[in-house]
Amino acid sequence: MSKKKRKLPELPDFNDQEGSDKAIDYMIKESIERTKEEKPYLQEHVQKIQNSRGAGLESAIMSEQVIKAILIYMGWEEDKVLSLSYGRKIDEIIKILEKNLMKDEWRDETIKNLRRIKGLRNIYAHVPGDYESGILRLDPSENYYKKEEKEFRSKSLEEMNEIFEDLEKDIMKRTMEILKKLAPIREKERHKIK
Repeated sequence: MSKKKRKLPELPDFNDQEGSDKAIDYMIKESIERTKEEKPYLQEHVQKIQNSRGAGLESAIMSEQVIKAILIYMGWEEDKVLSLSYGRKIDEIIKILEKNLMKDEWRDETIKNLRRIKGLRNIYAHVPGDYESGILRLDPSENYYKKEEKEFRSKSLEEMNEIFEDLEKDIMKRTMEILKKLAPIREKERHKIK
């Protein structure tokens, strides 16, 4: 099927406001129609990506609240914690785990999953949709992904959503375990201060 070539409208005389407005309205309508023809999936993809971003970022906010509480419990000032980005809060929790807990499979898996959810949250927040390929995914261009986020680069939106959901459940479960493991350490520190 050959695409018919559209003739671009003549540029309006910008001294003629009414003519200028009509020409601009025509160009906008023409652009919308062309987009609908060339990318019939666009509206559906935009909607699905927006829904996924919303759900993903909402999940990140939930885990962020628990992480904030852990940092405060571990002695951070609340104002300082509130000023940290999501990624910095994750980085600080990782430092606390590395400093206070023995290296073992649970600690390593927790740190790995914290890094993965941090990366996914950043991807959902900052990577535009891939509206050119017709595939329902976020833009796979390398420049949008940090080295540790490459595993997510070419995944479909559905795969990313499943990973995010699984990680969010895992992190929420692990944060309770983090508190249990750090509580005795924090209590010892409090007794030393007194």
